[in-house]
Amino acid sequence: MLYAMPKPKPRVFKGLQLCSFLGECRRIVIVGGPRRGKSTLGAMLAERLGAPHRATDSLVEGREWSEVSDAAADWIREPGPQVVEGVAAVRALRKLLRSGERPGVIVVRLSTPLAELTPEQENQSKGHETIWAEVEPELRRRGVLVFEADVT
Repeated sequence: MLYAMPKPKPRVFKGLQLCSFLGECRRIVIVGGPRRGKSTLGAMLAERLGAPHRATDSLVEGREWSEVSDAAADWIREPGPQVVEGVAAVRALRKLLRSGERPGVIVVRLSTPLAELTPEQENQSKGHETIWAEVEPELRRRGVLVFEADVT
């Protein structure tokens, strides 16, 4: 007889607590909607781990989302230590999964806004949640570690 096991409740970390928990991991992707603290956590992790910090927000100016996510996916594919973060990171992970790749990274998701969102940011958040709902189960199925965190 088969029993369905409930999905485990994600462990929630605070910023530097997550840095300590991840230890020597050298390839991290931070995802989340706008105003979640991705850049703050990315800078903390990169400094703590001695890894480059790459913000996908720097790719957005004057580009379509598809171009931005292609460039971010290229970053994630690059070997070596790095922390990649930004609103486009979840789209980049989706591209990698759709191409059949197993991203060799740990994914950290920030879900709680740290400040009030503008209407445009609310729309971006809804888009992020839609993509995350597609990507997260596939990441787990392919053995990618996924953590929930808050920046405080």
